[in-house]
This record gives sequence, structure tokens and C-alpha cells, in this order.
Amino acid sequence: MSNISIKGIILGVIAILVIDIISGIAMIPIFASNMSEESIEKIFLETGPLIYSLILGTLSTVIGGFIAANIGRQAAYKNAAILGVIGLFFGVLMSEGLPLWFNIIGFVTVIPASLIGGYFAIRKNA
Repeated sequence: MSNISIKGIILGVIAILVIDIISGIAMIPIFASNMSEESIEKIFLETGPLIYSLILGTLSTVIGGFIAANIGRQAAYKNAAILGVIGLFFGVLMSEGLPLWFNIIGFVTVIPASLIGGYFAIRKNA
């Protein structure tokens, strides 16, 4: 467990959460302006908003992986991968009620996305 940056991983998780919350709020006027709360919940289970969510969620994971790897420089990929595993764990916990295709894509992309962020951090620090 040497070279693991708890600080980097925690800051990466926080960055992902903040970006995901902001992008979720930003989706409301794009996909669901002037709708009731019940209608908003239904529209966010449609393909368009789900694809938007996958794209932004993947980008936030790349950023989180970048942060974890940048702070934990001695083991950049290890820190980014740990962040990805944490993201996978939370994804499984929050997958109920979402379409199977959405969950599969999310589960398959989370660790590679965090490692891509780690790659960018390594390139930046090289």
C-alpha cells in the first residue's frame, strides 16, 4: 500500500462529485424546463439525458483520475486505479432503476476513464 495518496484519492472523489452535481443541475434546463418533479424524474431515464450523463460522468472520472494521479505522483496509475475502483463501487450502489445498457457502459468505462486521467497527469509531470 505504499505510495497511495489518500489525499489525492479523496480530492479526486470530491472533484467527481462536484462536477457530477453541477452537470446534473445543468441538465435540468436542457432537458426538463418547466416540468413537474415527477416528469423530470421520468425524462432523465430517457436515452438522450442518459447518454449526456454518461459522457459527463466519464469526463468527471477522467478529471478525478488526473487529480488522484497528479497528487500521488510516485504511483500515479495506482492512485488513479483506486479512484476508479471506488467509482465502480459507488456506481454499483446507485445503479438500481437505471437501464441495463447504461449500467454496463458505466461499469466498463469507469476504471479506464480514471486511468486515462492518470495518463494525462503523468504526461503533464513528465
